[in-house]
Amino acid sequence: MNAEEILFVDGDIAGFRLHAGNIGLVQAFLEANPAYTQMVAGRPPLPDEAMQELTDFPKSIRPEDVCVLGLRLSGEMVGFAGLLRSWPVPGVSYISLFQIAESLHGSGAAPAIYGALERWMIEAFSGQWLRLGVVGVNARGRRFWERVGYHEIERKPDYVIGHLTHIVVIMIKSVGGGDDEAYWQFVSSGTRPPR
Repeated sequence: MNAEEILFVDGDIAGFRLHAGNIGLVQAFLEANPAYTQMVAGRPPLPDEAMQELTDFPKSIRPEDVCVLGLRLSGEMVGFAGLLRSWPVPGVSYISLFQIAESLHGSGAAPAIYGALERWMIEAFSGQWLRLGVVGVNARGRRFWERVGYHEIERKPDYVIGHLTHIVVIMIKSVGGGDDEAYWQFVSSGTRPPR
């Protein structure tokens, strides 16, 4: 049995690395919280859904830039997150997934958990921007991201997840002080801006 690798502790919130040795935690979480998978994929979680969440990243992503975390609140696993240290260019960190237990929706726990995760990401990844995509049908998710400081930067049509095709709303948050114009210049140049 692999020892749990704790990545951060922030009050009663903790993040730990998920890997093949603790994949059962993720599968159990997904099966207990199927609404997100149903919304974005048009089906319940598959028997290998957890393995897909831990390994389904573009081939261009270096394995050392992938980080999948379990999220605990008061010792209980209440969510998980998939992160890319650097994508689409160095200096932009990407949140591929942030899912919190359905029982906590509307409780105020998600912003607190996300805040702890974001503080860790900023320190661990040293990025200038945080980026994520929200499927267009996930209005609640989009409102959540807006409340924690993200805004829409572009839309990408025809993104297939499971049985459904979506418009994906790309959202960013500056953590280095740059505006949208600076973000686009930075992404198009592919180089890290001065700090």
